[in-house]
This record gives sequence, structure tokens and C-alpha cells, in this order.
Amino acid sequence: MHALAEVVQYVRQSLDDGKSVCSLFIDLTKAFDTVNHDILIEKLGCYGLSSSALSVIRDYLKNRMQFVQLGEHNSKLLKVTCGVPQGSVLGPLLFIIYINDISRVISQGKIVTFADDTAAIFNHLQLGELKEMTQLELNKMAAWFAINKLTLNVSKTNFMLFTRRKTETSQNFKLTILGEEVTRVSHARYLGIEIDDQLNWNEHIANVTKKVRMNTSMIYKIGHAIDLRHRKMLYNAFVLPHVSYCLPIWGIGYKTHYSKLTVSLNAAARALVFAKIRGTNMELLYHSLSLLDFERLVFYNVAICMWRIQHKQAPSYLCQLFKPVNQRHSYGTRRATSGLPYTELANLNQTMFTISLAWAKIWEKFNPNIRNMQGCDNFKKACKNFLLQSNTDALRAPRYSHNYSRQNRDFLFF
Repeated sequence: MHALAEVVQYVRQSLDDGKSVCSLFIDLTKAFDTVNHDILIEKLGCYGLSSSALSVIRDYLKNRMQFVQLGEHNSKLLKVTCGVPQGSVLGPLLFIIYINDISRVISQGKIVTFADDTAAIFNHLQLGELKEMTQLELNKMAAWFAINKLTLNVSKTNFMLFTRRKTETSQNFKLTILGEEVTRVSHARYLGIEIDDQLNWNEHIANVTKKVRMNTSMIYKIGHAIDLRHRKMLYNAFVLPHVSYCLPIWGIGYKTHYSKLTVSLNAAARALVFAKIRGTNMELLYHSLSLLDFERLVFYNVAICMWRIQHKQAPSYLCQLFKPVNQRHSYGTRRATSGLPYTELANLNQTMFTISLAWAKIWEKFNPNIRNMQGCDNFKKACKNFLLQSNTDALRAPRYSHNYSRQNRDFLFF
């Protein structure tokens, strides 16, 4: 999740600074199968592995054989000359080490990698300058891939433009790789999440809603044959994972964006007890089932992330986003003594949904006894109990646009 968080935070913060952002989603052809063994061993040596450790890894990679089996027939044995074993624990780690130095190739922007999913993001105040910068850095990356014997899949590589400038320049924003034009998309799949160029997550929310409805139908069909405990097991296995995956990233926004998903999740909860739509108090139902509704699920997942950040159990990038107030200034304010992270004012409505601001606002709603609790399992139990016992209106807070006009707006989830 931290890789996705890094991309989203970069884009939102850049937009808040008045810049446009170009995000490249790079696809490699048979990435794990084309790792050159000699180059990998050389890179491992540069990272400080001893000669004996390198010898063990070399023996692990070299002299592997492969064949194809069809029924009772087997092909001849052939030696595997490149690639890292897939399905192993060591394979993804070796691949990450292999491509880790790609970040040194570019002089501007940022490269975010997670296994073979690579995103390159660049920002600039001027769209023309952004296009030139991105094309220059893209050429450098294409050359690096060629030197390291990795093949770019141009047909599946695409880019997305995040900008508030709807000008002719933005319409004619084009990039090429080795003479082939890179496809510009309005939404792209990265780490299993559909990102769109407005960052309103409509495509992803629609996909999750569809999966929730499909699995709710399954619970309805077989629910009469099993008891409530097993129906809840089905809910936790087939419904909740789809909603919870990376929820702290895409689940922060205006309530209206999530209305269909909320309705579908409520239907899944009613399916557990075969309740009807009319006459069912959903808040009481969730409480009786010890389940969290969508809003509380967002709070719960964000709180777990913030607890890990506070206890230095999160990736370094996320820990660096949240600095205690007393590390920003030496004034004896109430916030400085509370241990809460420093938050900056939002210039745009979009900025209210940046991770650094939204997560901190949600974290404030938990009392210090819960925030400072030791042990992640103990924290999860206390956090869930707190959310189940809290009133929905008490959890929400109204936010207004950056010009502070008190127009009627729907509530945020924080």
C-alpha cells in the first residue's frame, strides 16, 4: 500500500502547489523471466554481499533446467539462462534489487516501484516544460531498461495527466518510446487499484461495488443452509477484503462518491440476518453483528496505519510524512504536548484528501489512551470497540471549500 500512497500523495501535493503531474505506468515484458544473472550478481556485489554469499546465490540461479509436460509426454530438458524463480520468497526480492538503481537514472521526478509494478511521476508548473521533462526522463529509462536487458512493453505502458489546466497543450500532450506513441489514459490500474485522472476513484469504487454485490448474492443463496457464524465468515472472506484493500488511500473523500458502495455493503450486512430494507436500522444492525459500516471501516484502517506510523512499524516514507508538532516548532501548544502530527492548511479542496492531512485529522478523533496503546492486536480491539460505540455524527466533521464560503456541502469521512 505504501507505494500507492507515495504516488497519490505526490500527485495531490503537486496539484496543491499549482503544478501539473504526469504519471507513467510502466509495463515490462516477462519481467521476472528476463533478469540477467551476471548483471544481478554484479549488482549484489555492489550492495556489499560477500563472495561466499554471492557464490550461494550464483549456484541458486545457475544450472536450472526446465521442460514442458503435456499428458504423458515430456519435452527435452533445456537450461534456464536468465530469470529469477517465480513463486519463491527470494525471487521478488532479487528482482527488486535488480531494478532498484533505476531511480538513479532520472534527475527529476520520482520513481515508485513495487516488484514489477513501476510508476514514474513528474511535475512542473508549465505543461510544455512538463512534457519535455517527462520525454527526456522516459528516454533515459528506456536506455536503462535496454542496458539491463529488460524489455519495455510499449503497448501496455501508458501515462496519465493530472492537471487543472484544460488548455490545448493538455489535449496535445503526447509521449513516445523508441518512436512508438505511449497511450494516454483517463484511468489506469496500479497495484490492483484503478486510479483516475481526477482522483475521485469512480472506476475503482464501481469495481468494488460490483464484487460486493456478486458475493452478497452468494451469501443469500447459501445462507439458509448455514448458521450466522458461518455467514459472517463468508462476509469476512469474500466481501470485506475487497473493501479493505488500500481503503485508507481511496476511501477518503466526499460521502456522495461512495453512496452506491455503502448501499451494497449495507445489503451484504442485511444478508447475514435476512433483514429487509425497510424498517432496518443499519447502525444497530452493524453494532449487533460487531461489524463496521463503510465510514467506520475507513476510520479503522486509517487508524491502524497511523498506529504503525506512530510506533515506527510503517515504511520509512509514511513515517516521514507525519512529524510530531514539537519537531516543527518549540511553542508549548496543546497540540505539541499531545503527540499528534503536524498538519498544514489546505489550499484546495483536493488537498484535504492528501494522506498527510486526512489521516492526521482522522487520528485526532481517537483519544490518547487508544492512540498510545501498546501492541497492535490490543489497539485493533480497542479501536473497533471505540468505533462501534461512537455516534456517526460525532465521527464526521463538516469541511468547506478553501474560500470558506458556508455553502451546503456533503460531509467528508473525516
